[in-house]
Amino acid sequence: MYTGAVVPGVNVGWAVSTPIAQINNDLRNTGRTIDISMTTTQASGSSVTVDVEGQVGFSVGSWLEFSTEAGASYDMSKASGTSTECSVSISYAGYSMIGLAPAAWQQATSVGFYYPDPIAQAVANEGKDVTGFTFLNAPPYALGPVADGGGFGLLTNLLVANYPTITIHYEKADYSSFEQSWDEHVSGNLTLFGFIKLGSFSQGAYGSSFEKGSDDSSFTITFSASPEVTSVPQAQKTAYVMGAAVANPGVTR
Repeated sequence: MYTGAVVPGVNVGWAVSTPIAQINNDLRNTGRTIDISMTTTQASGSSVTVDVEGQVGFSVGSWLEFSTEAGASYDMSKASGTSTECSVSISYAGYSMIGLAPAAWQQATSVGFYYPDPIAQAVANEGKDVTGFTFLNAPPYALGPVADGGGFGLLTNLLVANYPTITIHYEKADYSSFEQSWDEHVSGNLTLFGFIKLGSFSQGAYGSSFEKGSDDSSFTITFSASPEVTSVPQAQKTAYVMGAAVANPGVTR
């Protein structure tokens, strides 16, 4: 039985396999982009329907919110002069896939700690009268595949990128009203779909610029990362986590 005590001679560790130099080079290569396109339209009540990459849409109360240092908050489908009819481009320029791995246990030297085989074997042997690893008591975790609701896993890769540039082109809008109410000199943080934070800095992660369209009913606003979060010393730079890959030791040997 494992008591929680540290076993002498076992070296516990976690490694990032991707060199820092490669991560920096990847993020500097802004010619490589991940682009996501969306359109928004009015839904029932105060909701907005969002279609991502042309797929079947979903409804949200707010798809993008801009919050300033002064505490003001703007729903970008309801702010003065904007509209629910718009096309959106989210562009991540410069990204890197970072490999992560726990220190594998080496039986000969007792170095490392990660040894998933007993877990995988115990899952495979569940309910069987066979020789090998089994669970004496049912574990409190979902050890099956992630697709089947499994929740016992570990990170193997992180996809990180520079902060995205978000461009919104409005139709059926009122440019004159927007121009009078919007201040390009104010920076702030962006929240996507009500819960995805695209900035978490007290000084504001984003600045904005806008341009009138062919007539007063259309215009484009662009949010881009402000100098406060891009022109900082190397050790203080921050990348945005876009996604992750997970390995499930309950089903992987």
